[in-house]
Amino acid sequence: MTKVLLTGASGFMGQYVLRALLENNIEVIAPVRDAASMRSIYRQPEVTFLEGQFYSDALLEQYRQHQPEMIIHLAAIRGDGNGSWKKYLEVNVNGTERLVRYALENRLKKFLYCSTVGIYGTVPSRIPADPYTSAEADGYYHQSKLLAEKIILNHLRGHVPLAIFRPTISYGFGDDGFLVKMISMVRKRVFPLMSSQVLIHLLDVNSFGELMVLAVRKKLDDYHIVNVADKNPVQLSQLVDVIHSHFFEKPYPRYMRTPQFFHRFSEWATQVLKMRGAHISVKLISHDWYYDTSNLENIFELPQHNTFDVVQYYLKHSFPRNGEQ
Repeated sequence: MTKVLLTGASGFMGQYVLRALLENNIEVIAPVRDAASMRSIYRQPEVTFLEGQFYSDALLEQYRQHQPEMIIHLAAIRGDGNGSWKKYLEVNVNGTERLVRYALENRLKKFLYCSTVGIYGTVPSRIPADPYTSAEADGYYHQSKLLAEKIILNHLRGHVPLAIFRPTISYGFGDDGFLVKMISMVRKRVFPLMSSQVLIHLLDVNSFGELMVLAVRKKLDDYHIVNVADKNPVQLSQLVDVIHSHFFEKPYPRYMRTPQFFHRFSEWATQVLKMRGAHISVKLISHDWYYDTSNLENIFELPQHNTFDVVQYYLKHSFPRNGEQ
């Protein structure tokens, strides 16, 4: 049985990856902050939870005792505004470097790293962004992931087969991010939908779990860099209509569409006022952002999902219509 060291197993994406690995008879060693709570959820004998920071001396020594064959590294401080640059540097960069050195010293068979499409910037300079699109990381999170990527490539390339995965914004059961906030605003009819078309590219989190199983089993030659997203980008207006129709059985009101200049002014104002979170949110609903995911099919043969199909299923099972329980 293949044995994998999985960091970040208690996070949103991590729990999907953990379940996918266990369902496919892959043994997992998982460092987590609260081992007792994870053991109460996952009782399978194929998973061992170790408590502590994934890069601590104590856990690095325990890894040697358990002898994992490969690493899936998901753990990170995510998003912006979740600490000082020093904290992002400690966990996302220096912590990753310690894990990389462990992989080298112990001659692991594979290193799989979860980065982010944010290394291209919140809005890429070229679309669809591919692995060769220039990196324009903005904010602590994106910058720290870019630095971690460079460490991984500099140390492991030519020594340990590796893959760097750059997922876009993900959604699924248990999520509280971009899509959930959009659903809440659309339901209240306060979502500022721009009058001109915007294309966005999301990721069904189930796909990422499936991908990690394929990556564990796939023989890798040297290194690969892969964008991870649903099959195709979608028009933001159509997605908003799908959400609104779920609750009210009709498209989003046309009077709620806002002119482009309103969005551009909001983008400028939030930047001047240094409202980092608001600035990113405005950019995400005012510009196209989508990605070249051809490597998913060419290298890993991942069957990508259709965003509208998955979102409709998600809405049906997580958000009752008005008047329903």
